[in-house]
Amino acid sequence: MIIGIDFDNTLVNTKEVAKKYLDVYLPNNHLNSYHDLPYEKEVDFFQKYNIKITNDLKLYPDVLKAFSFFKKNNIKVILITARGYDNERQIIATKKFLKGNNLLFDKYIFCAKSKEDICKKEKVDLMIDDTDDVLEKIKNQNIKVLKYGSKSTKYKYVLTWQEVINYIRKEANIDENS
Repeated sequence: MIIGIDFDNTLVNTKEVAKKYLDVYLPNNHLNSYHDLPYEKEVDFFQKYNIKITNDLKLYPDVLKAFSFFKKNNIKVILITARGYDNERQIIATKKFLKGNNLLFDKYIFCAKSKEDICKKEKVDLMIDDTDDVLEKIKNQNIKVLKYGSKSTKYKYVLTWQEVINYIRKEANIDENS
């Protein structure tokens, strides 16, 4: 089995950390995300804070447990993320974060403009992502998808990494003791 996994808001708490820095950048704002800023301000914010955000990220609970499960059961894991556009420093910081958290992938794919094409090329059996638009395009390639972190979706979803383990155990018919 080959699993594709998104990074931001799937493995780590990017939205929460970015909001903290958005509040520093623009005190008393009522925005949910820096993506809600006008384009020029979004670019300025990103340039000022993207490395700090990456350095402050935390893995969601049970991510390491899930990756141990994947390895034990010979499940190949590919990180497929849009991170890194026009920013080699962000890729370096992300790899450092992953290594520092002992989160090893079989393959990294950064700057993923078309996750659906990557999933098809890499023969991904299941893609885990937090964004419905991305999942829709991947599902249209006849690849299974799993939404992470929210019930508000038309796709199968999980709210925790323990649920990811349970889902994959069932999908791949893996024994409870594995």
